[in-house]
Amino acid sequence: MFIVLTFFLLWPVGLYPAFPLKISCMPELTYHIFLSVKRLWAAKDTGRLESVVGPYKLFDSSFRTLQGSRWLSDEVIDAYLHRVIERRKNAAHLLCSVVASSLFSGQFRCLTKMKFPVEDMWLCPVNFGTHWILVIVNISAQKILLIDPMGNEGVYDRKILRNWRNFLRMRVHEDTMEWQLQTMQHNKQQDSSSCGVLLLKFAEQYLAFGEVSEMLTTAEAVVLERMQIACTLLEHRGNAEDYCTVCSMLDADADRSMIEMVQCESCQRWAHFACANYKESNQEYKCKKCKENT
Repeated sequence: MFIVLTFFLLWPVGLYPAFPLKISCMPELTYHIFLSVKRLWAAKDTGRLESVVGPYKLFDSSFRTLQGSRWLSDEVIDAYLHRVIERRKNAAHLLCSVVASSLFSGQFRCLTKMKFPVEDMWLCPVNFGTHWILVIVNISAQKILLIDPMGNEGVYDRKILRNWRNFLRMRVHEDTMEWQLQTMQHNKQQDSSSCGVLLLKFAEQYLAFGEVSEMLTTAEAVVLERMQIACTLLEHRGNAEDYCTVCSMLDADADRSMIEMVQCESCQRWAHFACANYKESNQEYKCKKCKENT
């Protein structure tokens, strides 16, 4: 079943561009996810777990960073890249943003016990201050591809290459002078906050087509990409609904053989008895998020 519609998203003044978001021939499931994202953005954050993508947990506050002109959080970056690699079945390794940022900043002490990936290609989301850049490593070709959404690759190229060579000397004790750094033509970031969004879409387009020149970076395109990323992460939420809404864990006490949980009468999410301070004599239960958003 498909739903065909065109509607306007009413953005708060100063946070969003004033133009309509058109959705045509949207599958019913996708439309449901779209509405779920809108409700999530409209509600107050309570720290509730909303999605589990691979090893990455995404909370309501994580999805909030996809709204408006906010900077994306590292768990959103990592989760979406994990999903991109998983969906395309690329033989690529995701170096999570914390590890990648440490590596290319020259902070090797925390990397001494890092397991060296067997994949030939590494996707490395790197954060310098409040700015995201994308580094793609090709082991067999001994090449590094650097993409800065702002187009200022020359600011980072020497630092990226130097720290990569130093990292390899520390790990494999081999000559690294053959390694070269390359850049790629792309449209430039047009605002001060969409670097994380563009990093994700550049990575996705590169894995699909081997180039990123067609990736749009206009305000309209970025708004659509933010929504698409949020929908993808919420649609592939894994078993997030099995987690406790309070402690965000499956088992409150690993030593206990039986797990006692209570279900929220509004959202049907679950919480451990102890976490919710719930007693069996209680007649009803509402989670914190439902209480604060009713």
